[in-house]
Amino acid sequence: MMETSAIDYEAAKAKAETNVTEHDDTMANDDVSIADGTVSSSATDHIVKLRAKYGFLRFLHRGDLWLQKHAGVDTVGAERIPPDQRIELNSLTMATFWFAINMNPGVLVSGVIGSGLYGLSVVEAILIGLVATMLGALGPAFSATLCPPTGLRQIAVSRFTFGIWGAKLCSIMNVVIEVGYAVPTSIAGGQLISTISGGKVNTAIGIIVITAVSWFLSVLGLRAIHLYNQYSWIIVFSLLINVFVVARPFFNPEPTHRYAEGMTHTAGCLSYFSIVFGSTISWSTFSGDFYVQYRADVSKLKVFIYTYLGTILPWCLVFPLGAEIGGIYVSNPEFFTIFNAQSIGGVVSYFIHPDAWATFVSVIFALSFIAGQSAQIYSSGISMQLLGTYFQVIPHFIWNTLVAGIILGLAWGGQNSLLAILSNFTALLGYWVLLFVGCMALEHFIFRPRLGGYNAEGWQDSKAMPLGLAGVTTMWVGYALTFLGMAQTWYTGPLAKLIGDYGGDVGPFISATTCIVLYPILRHFEIKRFGR
Repeated sequence: MMETSAIDYEAAKAKAETNVTEHDDTMANDDVSIADGTVSSSATDHIVKLRAKYGFLRFLHRGDLWLQKHAGVDTVGAERIPPDQRIELNSLTMATFWFAINMNPGVLVSGVIGSGLYGLSVVEAILIGLVATMLGALGPAFSATLCPPTGLRQIAVSRFTFGIWGAKLCSIMNVVIEVGYAVPTSIAGGQLISTISGGKVNTAIGIIVITAVSWFLSVLGLRAIHLYNQYSWIIVFSLLINVFVVARPFFNPEPTHRYAEGMTHTAGCLSYFSIVFGSTISWSTFSGDFYVQYRADVSKLKVFIYTYLGTILPWCLVFPLGAEIGGIYVSNPEFFTIFNAQSIGGVVSYFIHPDAWATFVSVIFALSFIAGQSAQIYSSGISMQLLGTYFQVIPHFIWNTLVAGIILGLAWGGQNSLLAILSNFTALLGYWVLLFVGCMALEHFIFRPRLGGYNAEGWQDSKAMPLGLAGVTTMWVGYALTFLGMAQTWYTGPLAKLIGDYGGDVGPFISATTCIVLYPILRHFEIKRFGR
């Protein structure tokens, strides 16, 4: 049986190479070339023709070039970055990038949810949160290693698993995910700015400020985001230590006391795990976007370790403080009222004095959300371009502007529902991201070595890419099955209902099981039938 399987894969590898070779030989007829390694000639020609046909596209292109020349804006879009165009970047930039994204008071809110909404003890919330973080961070750390060797963005790399059309679905989902996580950060930043003004500036104005600054940084491009993130976390970390010191006298004197018992307690543990796990694994859909400028021979182990540590360390440092604040939330009626009204702004106004110092802390905390949101807007713009040539012809900064506008509108409408958004939306997105990165991991470790690795030059060649039947089927069958184990305020699946009074979320476990069982079987038959 093993010999037959090996023969099948050798034949499939040879067939895939033949497809690419034959495709190159007939590119004059097929109007496709993969020799360039960045954008296929047909795609480039199509873009040129579209600009020649439509005046507004020429206008946008000239604007893009003007920004690059006169404002130093990084106008590189979704195209592949060839090895000879890479630059030397400090390895520590990898870690500080993720450190800055996760070093913000939004992590405090995630910590509050455990004891504040699910009745867990402070100790339980800390332990479950840290375990979920360490497991979830494996996703972005792995997916980041795929981009420097290929020079492709994360969603572009996913074409080797889901095919060209399947990756378009992934592009759409990535935009949904990034917008979904950017909305609560905009709300949190807006609430802080409102607190600074003593309520004179409402939350909506604060949301506009945070979103606008994040958009501006995303338009400046990759180097600007790296530069900002390299230093922005330092003062935020210092101020979070200050919050810990001043809040410590208010900590719940019974950190092991929990407010839920029996199966309801078990359900709370499962649901809380899903929320935190979903928050950390969500970076998997775009973590590699920020490594395409690194040298192709950069150590994969280094990329993995720096990304992993840069993701988990802020959570390990900030998350326990959030859990402790959650303990105060359920044991201190005065703080309960203030937090419900002002969220993170309430934390600052309740614990930090004098008022001038509290104002300074609030300003820095509000600005700390820019690190993550600018990256989310940037990545969403890339994903929009990867939907096809008609989308790629639109400059990156236009898509960034559209995404920022959507974030602004949704945050404006949901500004009074921060905890509800976090507790429902993050877990829901985490199910899909787990399937996304799980399929890519199985493809990378099981099938790519047998198929000759990643033919990065052929990333836009439909005959070089897999059809994606296995990946797309696994992804959507798995996602559908997670609804059986989902436990959200708006829906509780039949399996989740079996656990506790309100249901326990077992969606991530269903996603993982479906992926591990289904994808290898379907992918084996896909390669055997189509040779790629």
